[in-house]
Amino acid sequence: EAFEDAVGAIVHDQVSAGLDVISDGKVYGGDSPYGQILYHYIERMTGYKASGPPIGLPTYSTLYSPTVVGEVTREHPFRMAALRAVRKATNKPVKVSYTGMQVLAAASTNQYYTDVKDLARALAKAFNEDFKELADNGCDIIQIDEFVWP
Repeated sequence: EAFEDAVGAIVHDQVSAGLDVISDGKVYGGDSPYGQILYHYIERMTGYKASGPPIGLPTYSTLYSPTVVGEVTREHPFRMAALRAVRKATNKPVKVSYTGMQVLAAASTNQYYTDVKDLARALAKAFNEDFKELADNGCDIIQIDEFVWP
């Protein structure tokens, strides 16, 4: 309920400002907005454990790297709750954004795949399942925030 209330307030502000396309404002929940752009996803996939060494990306150097210890697959929906919360609050076109697969691959400590490209491919497959689910449920725009390319 708190999640839907937070998203509803964000949607209200966007509609009041006259935006044509409405987003969830990247509300993930949790204590750390930076951490949640990583941990939100790994908590919904197999093959990860949450702890590891500090992340090797300067912006996130105070966070600990999620560690890949097995095959990465999508276990639970990533962003369906966001889509539902926005749809509940507006009938305007909806955009849902995702942290990019390369960001997650670069921020992860890989102890399972032979190289980071294999990990990125597994992540892409998991994310594609989520993209398809959102598209099938009426998401108008899917944005991938990819700011770390190998």
